[in-house]
Amino acid sequence: MQSNPATKPQVARGRKPLNVSPSRDYRSELQNALKVSPPGGHLNAVIALYTCDPIKLKKSYDQIRRCIKSGLKDKGIVEVSAFGSLVTDLALQDSDLDLYVRDYNDPSMSQSQLHAVLMDFLTTNKDKKFLGVAKVPRTREPIIRCKHRLSKLNLNIHVYHPNGAYNSEFIGNLMRRSKIVRDLSLFLKIWSNNLIESCRMSNYCLICMIIVSLQEQGLLLSVKQLQAGCPPNIFRGINYACTLFKMRPIPEEITVLELIEDFFELYSTTDFEAQAVSPFFGCVMDKQPFRDDEIPEYTAQLEAMKVAGAEPPSPFRLITCMYVQDPFDMHSNVAQSVSPLSLSWIKKCFSLASRATKDPKLRAEPEKLYEYLLFGMMDELDEMQEEEERAMRAQKKRMNQRKEDL
Repeated sequence: MQSNPATKPQVARGRKPLNVSPSRDYRSELQNALKVSPPGGHLNAVIALYTCDPIKLKKSYDQIRRCIKSGLKDKGIVEVSAFGSLVTDLALQDSDLDLYVRDYNDPSMSQSQLHAVLMDFLTTNKDKKFLGVAKVPRTREPIIRCKHRLSKLNLNIHVYHPNGAYNSEFIGNLMRRSKIVRDLSLFLKIWSNNLIESCRMSNYCLICMIIVSLQEQGLLLSVKQLQAGCPPNIFRGINYACTLFKMRPIPEEITVLELIEDFFELYSTTDFEAQAVSPFFGCVMDKQPFRDDEIPEYTAQLEAMKVAGAEPPSPFRLITCMYVQDPFDMHSNVAQSVSPLSLSWIKKCFSLASRATKDPKLRAEPEKLYEYLLFGMMDELDEMQEEEERAMRAQKKRMNQRKEDL
């Protein structure tokens, strides 16, 4: 698949967190932090530079939660909960705060009614605690986006979002159970936000891909295996039951850098157009059997969703440029927003990163390796882009010359 240089994804260089000064030079800060890092401490320096203060984030969440509950106490809304990076313990300095709201007092209140109540409160609050309140268009469930003035946190407020809550709990338990998995996930999230954030591949999609990378290496059981023997936890036909007690510790001799290399090696060689990335089955597999109803677990889940009265799943789309399954809802493609153009860019990033992590010289100098992965790679991608543009201009010139000769 060839990318069009004139319309490549606009990827921010050294993306700056939204809650810090826009003049902050992350590349220089990273270089300085890596220079003073002790042997074996380079990855910790990267993570420390980009991650947020979890205590401060939790305090901000408590403040926002109390504010919303207090403002809506007369409406019967009694529960405001978090999911996403706060729960998974993977928050960076620019991470949004994801919330979902439930009304226990009035089960008859529809999602649209609850959404309207929330919009009214957020847009009319006297102290202007919430700014830039807007509905997110074209979403399956109502979402409101705004900014909390005091904490400067960007909020995504969902009207009842059980899938996000269950998935966040699963990922958070996994991160707290294994430091090496959390360090791997944090670094790759930082890398992704620097290089492919504008390609519309979500952080959640990235985490699902990390899980499958570990499963492919035999370091994590498939979700199907983790569910075996667990009492079902069914919501809308989907079983969210899962236990990590069966998970064996990752051998101490394995390093985070080795897992980073494995991740890039796997996805630099994956045929995304033909294959599905499946945390449920714990592997990268052919997409065709899903379309042909040849996978009993998938077919049974669709039937269970139908019986439960859930929103009817759309027909399986075999022709998708990238298919990454939700760990529990196999029909949900968490990479559906990635376009062919964006995938072309993502594949280039995977390829260059895989080459770098295999380079003996760079591996021997972690300071240079991490600086390259986060910033130097963008310089090389820019050079590749300019070369492609020169080639296209030359080709266009030759074609015009042929027309004149005719």
